[in-house]
Amino acid sequence: MTHLGNDGPMFQVIEVLNRALAFPNVILMGDFNFDPTTPQYDLVTQGLPDAWLSHWPGGKQVSGPGVEQRIDHIFVSPDMSVTTAVYLSLPASDHPYLYAVVK
Repeated sequence: MTHLGNDGPMFQVIEVLNRALAFPNVILMGDFNFDPTTPQYDLVTQGLPDAWLSHWPGGKQVSGPGVEQRIDHIFVSPDMSVTTAVYLSLPASDHPYLYAVVK
């Protein structure tokens, strides 16, 4: 689990990603402070798929916040399957959090 600085500084993303990719089966999750439109997101998803998009390939869940609010992510090794993924909101947080079931 990680919590990167504001805007997910690239040097932090590279460090976390290098450590995570050293293992065969990875679930990398946390508040990354970057959204899916950033170079940081593109870098991570080159090696680890986004669990939410693995479950919602079209990028739309039945209910919940929009893509523009996604800064909490779960990334998984390519051979893992995601059976549930949903963004939820709590009044105690300034952004939605991701809940997922991974096998």
